[in-house]
Amino acid sequence: MSSLLRTATAQKLTKSRVQLLLLQPFFGTLCLRLKLVPDHLPTKATDGSRIVYNPNFVDELKPAELEGTLAHEVMHCALGHHCRRGERDPLGR
Repeated sequence: MSSLLRTATAQKLTKSRVQLLLLQPFFGTLCLRLKLVPDHLPTKATDGSRIVYNPNFVDELKPAELEGTLAHEVMHCALGHHCRRGERDPLGR
């Protein structure tokens, strides 16, 4: 992926986090605490301190969908799902 596309994806994520902060302050505040990290997984995931995302997946989402997926990942953290996984494989293998 070119650096220009990575920059566009990062800007799209930043805009969605700002919108989430303005429209849903609870989710937005929690979302700002998580580092955004590009990766090659199919969609998105979180480990409690980061939101790992596939840039191609993010690019396909409409702004409202992206805000929803960010809120979804935030709730995994808020509910402690990353702490309850135990020895289970996070990729489900």
